[in-house]
Amino acid sequence: MSTLLGPRDENGIPVPMTVDESIASMKASLLKKIKRSAYVYRVDCGGCNGCEIEIFATLSPLFDAERFGIKVVPSPRHAIFCCLPGQ
Repeated sequence: MSTLLGPRDENGIPVPMTVDESIASMKASLLKKIKRSAYVYRVDCGGCNGCEIEIFATLSPLFDAERFGIKVVPSPRHAIFCCLPGQ
């Protein structure tokens, strides 16, 4: 059975996913420091474009990273983070 929609038990019923306490504390501290949406500027560093495909897949309706406040911006002036996909 596909795990695209998350783990399932032997009857096909979705199993609740658990979060480790250390991950939860890291997430809380990161959100406390950012305090707003994460604007990401993407710089292509060459390569096979596999990373680029993954970045654009997160912006597709299937994953929709913008609902979590992650947005790719066209200018480094508007960015908080810089993503360097490639080699």
